[in-house]
Amino acid sequence: MEAIIVLNNVPEAIFARLASLLMRDVTSSESDGSTTFEARRLLSLVHQRYPSAISSAADDFCQQDETIKIQIEQLILSFSTVCSLLYSYKMKVNDEFSD
Repeated sequence: MEAIIVLNNVPEAIFARLASLLMRDVTSSESDGSTTFEARRLLSLVHQRYPSAISSAADDFCQQDETIKIQIEQLILSFSTVCSLLYSYKMKVNDEFSD
């Protein structure tokens, strides 16, 4: 799946469907830890390249249940938070080396 995510010129609908399937894996009570971790990692990659596909998938997926909607919102927020923290760390490291 990762190879597909990094390709160019793939229709966004493909990524929205992929994100929906991955969200199902993340929120499933039947998923084990490694499956959930891999699904979160792939969702993060999709979020980095196609954030609108994640939003579209979340809207469709979350119509099922309010609890799932909250889980997915927290998941998407965690991607943004991690990206912000990594960016801040990178900027700090770059500033230290530029002095």
